[in-house]
Amino acid sequence: MSEEENKKQENEQQAEPESRLLNQLSIITDNLETYQGRDTCITGLHWLALIIADSFTYMGYDSMGERFVKMFLTLSACRVMLRLFDDSNAIREYYRFTKEQAKQRTVSTGIYWLTLVNLLFWVAYNPCEHIAWLGELTIIDADDQLWYYYTNICWAGGLFTSVLLNFRIVLLYYMQQDSKAAREDNPNYNSSEVISHSDMRKCSIIAARDFFDWCVAISFMPEGWLYGLLPWAGNIYYYQIGLLGMAATYCRSLHYVVNKQE
Repeated sequence: MSEEENKKQENEQQAEPESRLLNQLSIITDNLETYQGRDTCITGLHWLALIIADSFTYMGYDSMGERFVKMFLTLSACRVMLRLFDDSNAIREYYRFTKEQAKQRTVSTGIYWLTLVNLLFWVAYNPCEHIAWLGELTIIDADDQLWYYYTNICWAGGLFTSVLLNFRIVLLYYMQQDSKAAREDNPNYNSSEVISHSDMRKCSIIAARDFFDWCVAISFMPEGWLYGLLPWAGNIYYYQIGLLGMAATYCRSLHYVVNKQE
């Protein structure tokens, strides 16, 4: 091998790790520049801070626990700021769904009303949180704790109905798999109604994510909420809330990756 070829090979070997590092940094940066990517990272950090805070408090390091509680609250406030302009998206989804269904009803009556309730919960969620935030800052005369309670009800309601809607898609997929042979023998079946494996996977991730978030939402409700039917309301430790939140964040990250791959 000539001296020029040796030098060229050495340069390529030196450039390869730099190129891999640059590619990884580019992927991380591109994802953090998106709303969903940044919100996912902040969400994971704020639940991690809660777990660490509770761990330090349990070990008797109260001062360190308080510092991480402050970190948790600061990151939570940051998420409130990120959601400050989400109203238009929720309203758009509501009007898009009602307009499409007014033109042609594509879902059953039960699913129509369940979806409508889900969208109305998300439409109401944002103004409730804005009022609570403004009341907390004493900019308006509003009971911030009461409005945060209303916000939590909207959050829990939106999550619960989302779990039902997405879990239904997963069930339909497996029911279709069981009747696949009979369906393919029927010349009149509508292929557009067949649920793909990709759609089923995304819906299962969303259902798991929203279920974990729903458990978190209920944990912030007053003890004995709904006549004690949900016994963990106001009764579980902060580290347990943090673990539920981290599980939801993992599902959120997985859903984000799956969407990016398509």
